[in-house]
Amino acid sequence: MFNSVFGQNEIKNIIVNQIKNKKISCAYIFTGDDVIVKESFVIEFAKILNCEKSIYSCNNCISCKKIDKRIHPDLHFINFEKQSQIYEEDIKKQKTLKIRTIKYMQKKIFMKLYEGKYKIFIVDPAEKITNIAINMLLKIIEEPPKNVLIIFFTKNKELIPKTITSRLQTLFFKRLKFEDVFKWIALNYPSLNFDESRKIAKLSNGSLSIAKKIIYETFNNINNDFNILKKIFNEKIYISDIFELSKKMSINYDLECIDIMIYDAKKKFCGNFNKLIYILDLLIYSKKLLLKNVNPRIVFDSLLINLLDFNN
Repeated sequence: MFNSVFGQNEIKNIIVNQIKNKKISCAYIFTGDDVIVKESFVIEFAKILNCEKSIYSCNNCISCKKIDKRIHPDLHFINFEKQSQIYEEDIKKQKTLKIRTIKYMQKKIFMKLYEGKYKIFIVDPAEKITNIAINMLLKIIEEPPKNVLIIFFTKNKELIPKTITSRLQTLFFKRLKFEDVFKWIALNYPSLNFDESRKIAKLSNGSLSIAKKIIYETFNNINNDFNILKKIFNEKIYISDIFELSKKMSINYDLECIDIMIYDAKKKFCGNFNKLIYILDLLIYSKKLLLKNVNPRIVFDSLLINLLDFNN
């Protein structure tokens, strides 16, 4: 089981034992900053629970194929994209998971299964659920209906109320080994050559999400928005430009910007150790602030001003 999931052997063993002993919980917290790894695990979990031909996932039945394509009617993603559809608003306006979204989820939970054996709900980001919505979720967790599995995704468990965390098992998804990231890149991006794949795997710091962003930014020529270090260190830029850039970053990209900037810094300043260390320290500190839910605009304003001052 879970052969398609890279790494995470401890978590695999825990869940496999629960499946074999028929002691699956109604809900879990999946914590860690690599969304791709967490989602791939949930997809495999959903296939195992709903496979039509095997106690494992056969990957060939209609159920497995639908889950792989994220179109199974009993697989639900409760996230900002879904909320934007419910509220008929731009996804960029979604900052918290609101009561109406959780009511939509509650309605789906208590409906009959469409065609599977289990309903799967992925709630992401769990730390953004409003307090009113949390109370509604508590009632579901305390009296869960049969054959429902809820997975809460978070990058920082400490931001989720203890009324939730104290009731659920938390599974921490670790960063992957270099070899696992390299294999994932080779499998999903066969057009990249050996040296490119190794370089990206090294720079990813064990994160498939970062590896994907690096590939997307480097090989698809969309780096104009992300090439922030180039703007600051190689172009004439004013403080008014900094605030405009910060506004754009905080609205559109958030953590994604920091990951790309870390990658760019390692590439751009590899020959200047002192400059590289200073910039990485700023970026890592800014990322920690974002993970603590500090206002992104304040974080990016401070980061870009510090970088501009350092360059001057």
